[in-house]
Amino acid sequence: NACRTYGLTTGGSRVTQGVCKAHVEMENEHCRLTGKERAISFASGLLANIGFINAMSSKFSFSPTCNIDNSDTIFILDRDCHWSLWKATSHLKFGKQLFVFRHNDANDLDTILAKLTRHHSKMVVVFESVYSADGTIAPMEALLDVCEKYKALSFVDDANGFLIYGPKQRLFAHEFEALKRATFVMVSFSKAVGLEGGAIAGPQAFIH
Repeated sequence: NACRTYGLTTGGSRVTQGVCKAHVEMENEHCRLTGKERAISFASGLLANIGFINAMSSKFSFSPTCNIDNSDTIFILDRDCHWSLWKATSHLKFGKQLFVFRHNDANDLDTILAKLTRHHSKMVVVFESVYSADGTIAPMEALLDVCEKYKALSFVDDANGFLIYGPKQRLFAHEFEALKRATFVMVSFSKAVGLEGGAIAGPQAFIH
C-alpha cells in the first residue's frame, strides 16, 4: 500500500536521487516536536552522527547553491560521548581539530572554550542528553550557557532521551526544556519510537 501511495524510493544520496514525500512529512513533524527550522533524516542515528561530523568538517561543492567549506571547524566532545561520535571524528587530529572536556563538566568546557576562542571562530560542542555509557543526564542548561557565552555551535545527541520527556512526564523536564536552545538535535527512532532511522534538526541554512 505504501508503494502505491508514495512510489518506490532508494537508499542512495538524496542530493542526487531525491527524497520520498513521507520522509519530508516525518522531518516536518520532527521540526514541530523540536522547535527547529528544518530536519534531515538518516537510515540510523549512528549514520546521522557520522553524517553531521563529516559535513561539518568537509569542503565540497555540488552546485553554486549547494556547497560548504567547514574545513576550519573544531569539535569539542564530552569524554563519554557515544562510540558513533568518536568514530565520526576519527579523521580529525586530536589537539588541533578535536578536543575533549570532562564528562558533564560545564566548568571544564568553559576553560577549554576560553582558550580555543582566541584562535578559532567555528567551534562545535558535542554532548548527549542521556548517556548510554553510565545513564547520566547532561546538565544541558549549564553546558548550553557556556556554548552561548563563546558563540559555539551545540550538537546534542538525544538518541536516548527523545520522547521520554515533556509536559506529561515531568521527570528531568527542566533539563530537557533547554534542548530548544541547542543548535542541532539528533534523535534516533530505534529507542522510544521503536522504528529504524534517525534525524537531525537545526537551522535551515545548516541543514541545507
